[in-house]
Amino acid sequence: MSKMSKTQFLADLKYRLRKLPHDDYEEAMTYYEEYFAEADNDQAAIRELGTPEQVAAKIFADSAAKPKGGLGALAIILIICSFPILLPIGLALFALLVALFAVLFALFAAACAIIVYGAVSALASLALIAVNPLTMFLLFGLGLFLFMLGYFAFRGLVILSRAIWRGLAGLGIKVLRRFAK
Repeated sequence: MSKMSKTQFLADLKYRLRKLPHDDYEEAMTYYEEYFAEADNDQAAIRELGTPEQVAAKIFADSAAKPKGGLGALAIILIICSFPILLPIGLALFALLVALFAVLFALFAAACAIIVYGAVSALASLALIAVNPLTMFLLFGLGLFLFMLGYFAFRGLVILSRAIWRGLAGLGIKVLRRFAK
């Protein structure tokens, strides 16, 4: 192993600690800069500390073992006091979500019904070929039109429901990240 200077050691350590939370990063870098400032011999200090990789691994292990800040007493009191307000808001949001899914389900059912009705109408119109061919072509065309209308409505609803699902998922992730901080 070639000799490493204090500057190289600290630069390598800075690179390895870049994923630490900002406060932990600053605290660690300040500690090791002061450590080298107080050391009489940089090489002896480096031998004592180990490689930057070993130091970074120890810092990450210590950081993971730290208890994370939980809810304080004030936050718990605020949550309890706001419960009479949050419960109806939460129930209203849940009801809106259920209504949204009910409307989407009803629209999907209507699109499927139009597809089936169009297909059945087109096939049933074939029975009129011997009686009145012009009426048969008219009803066959209307049946195909309804079939395609239902098909395109169904496809549009699939796209709409995917967009709604992505939007709700994104909103949920934002809310969870907000409360996780």
